[in-house]
Amino acid sequence: MTVNITLLDEPELPTGVTVALTDGPLYEHPNIGEIVATLTILDPDEFPQGYSVRLMNNPNGAFAITAVVGNVLSFLLSVANSSAFEFQETYGRRQVRFSLRL
Repeated sequence: MTVNITLLDEPELPTGVTVALTDGPLYEHPNIGEIVATLTILDPDEFPQGYSVRLMNNPNGAFAITAVVGNVLSFLLSVANSSAFEFQETYGRRQVRFSLRL
């Protein structure tokens, strides 16, 4: 007698996110829709599940995040509000910070 047992992979949690910034600086008042970075979720599963990414801290609605069609692990971070990138209004800092949640 032969018994066949099918072993199914249990989805593991993602192990991290890589951020690939676009080349060059981001100037004041960039075009809406300008790509700032590509975010890629690191998933140990051979057949990863779909993910959603939400911006948790998005000062002045500066950024938008959209999924890359055909790739469940990649998302594009783009400019949503060009006036949020006003150098003087960010207190002379050269950084705009944001937080993500998977």
